[in-house]
Amino acid sequence: MGMNRGYAGFYNGVYLRSSYEYAFAKYLDHNEIQWTYEERCYDLDGVYYIPDFFIYEANRLSYVVEVKSNVTEEIQKARSHLKDMQRIYGIKGKLILYEDLKHLYQQIPYSITSTIKEWIDSKETSNSKKTKGERNPHFGLKHSNDTKVAIGQHTKELWENDPKAKAKMIEGSRKGAKIVKQLLTGVKKVPREVRQCIHCNRPFTVLKTSVQKYCSQKCVANANAQSASQKRWRDQDKIHSGIRELVLRWSIEHQELLADTPFNKIKTTLAPLLTEIEQLYGIKDLRIITKAVLGKDLGRKELLRVMKEHATSEQSENVRRPRPERTGRSSDQGNGSE
Repeated sequence: MGMNRGYAGFYNGVYLRSSYEYAFAKYLDHNEIQWTYEERCYDLDGVYYIPDFFIYEANRLSYVVEVKSNVTEEIQKARSHLKDMQRIYGIKGKLILYEDLKHLYQQIPYSITSTIKEWIDSKETSNSKKTKGERNPHFGLKHSNDTKVAIGQHTKELWENDPKAKAKMIEGSRKGAKIVKQLLTGVKKVPREVRQCIHCNRPFTVLKTSVQKYCSQKCVANANAQSASQKRWRDQDKIHSGIRELVLRWSIEHQELLADTPFNKIKTTLAPLLTEIEQLYGIKDLRIITKAVLGKDLGRKELLRVMKEHATSEQSENVRRPRPERTGRSSDQGNGSE
């Protein structure tokens, strides 16, 4: 499978360059792993390298991750860079390929193929890299000092060794000078105004014609992450509630089967129930099902014990409930015959 590198776009305010990167970012968020994307540039003996993902534990960088397609050349280059990162900076690195993503997605209630299709079909993605304004991956961001040094060194090398690049730089300078001249000779400026960021409430100055609502790209990312997190918890609560109701109802309907089930034959007995849950909610991990019913994963034996108790208590409650008195024609006829 290709990497769909042509489809780039935003995920929770972060500009990603491929469907594989989106799939990995979604896996990290599902497991509540702290991460950033293309955070800084490293000098690897004259080669300037920016890893894809920076993984943190307790706000400290733990390791970096490079996500690649199955192109041999790209894989070899990534492995070389990660090896140099370990040697020069002492930072561990991991290489994630499509096969690795498939393995990771076996641990979460999503499909890797549907996730990639979700990215391609998203309104936030495009197969064109010519993005402007807030859709530009560098919008509102500033280069670190290390990155500025790397850019300066690279520009100097191009100026000295590449005549075509030098000509483009000169032409760019001429265009820039022309724009400055127009500004200095009386070009009317667009009025500006002060607005409040809808996320952090800080004031920021912007053109009146701008649609900008946030003071920075960081606030955009934080607002999107907060919204996505709230939606994820709401969806999870809804699924857990549905699973719990299904399990308790199934317990009552199969009371005799549960009563005869020993604690070492749980999976066989619950097989039809697990199949139904997977069909309705796409979840087949018994740990998630146990957590939905009991509040946390206490094991399959505890799940079976609770199901047995619920079925028994429900039957006892039905026995204790008084039956309604019979009334009607048959009762009247009986009284008349005495």
